[in-house]
Amino acid sequence: MYDSLTIHTGMPTIQDRITSPGEPGTSHDGTKQGALAYAFWSLGLGDQWGEQNLTYESALTYSAVWACVRVISEALSGVGWHAFERRPDNPRFRFPVEDDTAWLLGVQANPETSAFDWRQVMLMYALTWGNGYAEIERTNSGRPLWLWQIHPSRVEVVRDKDSGQLWYEVDNEVGTSKTRLRPENVFHLKGIGPDGLVGWSIIEMARKSIKLGLQEEKFGSDFFGRGVMPGGVLNIPQRLDSEQRKELRRDFESLYAGSRNQHRVVVLSGGQTFTPATLPNNDAQFLESRTFQVQEICRWYGVPPHKLADLIRATFSNIEEQERAFVTDCLLPWARRLESEADIKLFGAKQRGRRFTRLNLDALMRGNSETQTKTVTQKVQSGLMTPDEGREYFDLNPYKDDIGDTPIVQGAMMPLERVLEEPEPEPAPAPKLAQPEPAEPAAIRRVFGGLLTDVYSRLLRVDIDKAKRAANKGKLAQHVTDWYATPAATDRVKGALMDAFGALGFALHWPEGSAERAALAASERHVEKCRRYLTERGAASIDDWASWPSEASELDLKGVVT
Repeated sequence: MYDSLTIHTGMPTIQDRITSPGEPGTSHDGTKQGALAYAFWSLGLGDQWGEQNLTYESALTYSAVWACVRVISEALSGVGWHAFERRPDNPRFRFPVEDDTAWLLGVQANPETSAFDWRQVMLMYALTWGNGYAEIERTNSGRPLWLWQIHPSRVEVVRDKDSGQLWYEVDNEVGTSKTRLRPENVFHLKGIGPDGLVGWSIIEMARKSIKLGLQEEKFGSDFFGRGVMPGGVLNIPQRLDSEQRKELRRDFESLYAGSRNQHRVVVLSGGQTFTPATLPNNDAQFLESRTFQVQEICRWYGVPPHKLADLIRATFSNIEEQERAFVTDCLLPWARRLESEADIKLFGAKQRGRRFTRLNLDALMRGNSETQTKTVTQKVQSGLMTPDEGREYFDLNPYKDDIGDTPIVQGAMMPLERVLEEPEPEPAPAPKLAQPEPAEPAAIRRVFGGLLTDVYSRLLRVDIDKAKRAANKGKLAQHVTDWYATPAATDRVKGALMDAFGALGFALHWPEGSAERAALAASERHVEKCRRYLTERGAASIDDWASWPSEASELDLKGVVT
């Protein structure tokens, strides 16, 4: 499968991964983490290893580095990552998309890795190596099929000297060749870098800071491991040869050295004296230095110290604002890197500008329940959110019959100067008018035809808007059943037509109750016509409603005005 230099330029078939999989649980040099740790620590070489070589794995043994990588990667892996599409008729409106790309980003990245684990691994690579790589496996049509993470030690970004083309060279298994991938087939999450093509490694940049922190841990381990009491100089009056000094030191340490022998009574004889020579921790500012190193690592990663359990400057009054600062200053740039790479690599040129992805950082920005409720209430009352969107914010089901899908505003507010004005007097009752003489049929058709056309136009604007929204959500059939198959739909139309038919009945001297019966018959015709059109023709019939108002009013007046 891997030739001397496999250049992958075409679209792979289904189940055709180009790069070879790595051995599970291996470090950058191919050694398993468990075997690596056991070899060094069981042989007592951990200290020498930490002093001489700072690798990406050894840097993660420093708790501050581990914590920074963990809080960033877990925070962004735990929020939802959704795909959206803009409406062609109004790009400001968007609706969620449930397709294969959304599945890759939100549920399962590949058959071996969930979306959460894949995202966490990619961020861990970028936060340590500076770059996270994944091969994009595609179908014959170019659609993304799987995302396979690749260890950064296996990848090198190169540029062809002849063509200037950028390639990603991936080392495969031992004894096999390298594989070249085109940039569009590599999901590349990169940090800050010199040219925007590769990112700098934070571990390499912060090498001195990390080594200082590890050395402080080693000093503390040695300091407390040897024991604090006793420790100093043992004075003996007579002169001892080399063997006697060794034997005396060995006997003394066997009795009093080590943490298990602390606070034992020291018994001396023959004129021997013991002078303590310990170094107090507060004099060496050991604890302060360790705290400073935690803050130093936080500066490299942009993580607030309270996320690493350093609560020296955190209070109950400012912890919520610090959480918001963590999202906006630390997580938001990494979220935008993930979103931009997904938008560019996972959506083709035909979908450019229409489909995009968003990480739901709002879940991390929420305050306490009182603040959430107050914020959502204000947005709903000001029309920034619909009632259903407000309920969705709290993971509640929407209202039935789409009654909460329309923005609302408070209507009782008025300018201050109107409040200070004198109240207007009550209008005088209108005088009773005598029954008019019947008008000419042509005038009746002209006046009431326009009135009925206007009523039907207002009704159809609501029907068209609801039908289009239901069609965009793929719920047109359910909308037809829920909206038009209930008595409420007929009552709504009848209520809108009653004023027009009441005036028409008054002009034509209809008997009592005739106007209501005419309005009911017209409303039943309108509801049945809408239901039949949407059932038989689907969403394509929605735009055909433009000519309905005049046709409906003409049908209502037919046989009534002669």
